[in-house]
Amino acid sequence: MQKLTPIEFSTFMDREITTFAKKKNVKLFKEYGIVVSVQDGVAVVTGLRKVGSSETVRFSKGISGVVQTLERDVTRICLMGPDSAVKPGDIVFRLRKFVEVPAGLDLLGRVVNSLGLPIDVKRSINIDGIV
Repeated sequence: MQKLTPIEFSTFMDREITTFAKKKNVKLFKEYGIVVSVQDGVAVVTGLRKVGSSETVRFSKGISGVVQTLERDVTRICLMGPDSAVKPGDIVFRLRKFVEVPAGLDLLGRVVNSLGLPIDVKRSINIDGIV
């Protein structure tokens, strides 16, 4: 099997996704990338050419991520969920948002994840605002 560079892989996957979408009459989300590799909670993605640093993205399996490093051919994204859920070949969608974390008095004494979502068994959190 031939080893592909990130650009070659992105071009190949872009062509395959476009062909599939046309066959199924599906409108494509324009700004997406493809996972090349995942290691230690960081996904290496190709194809997100217009994404900015600290933007949030969503992987096809529902996991969120934050863009950390922008390089010429790839983007490195810090995963906000288990890295075992993201595999090479998965699609990543640009959300055009920056990291937002809820704020409010209801967060005092609560156990929340990195996105401010409750992980304890208490009642839901009433949010006063977004920071």
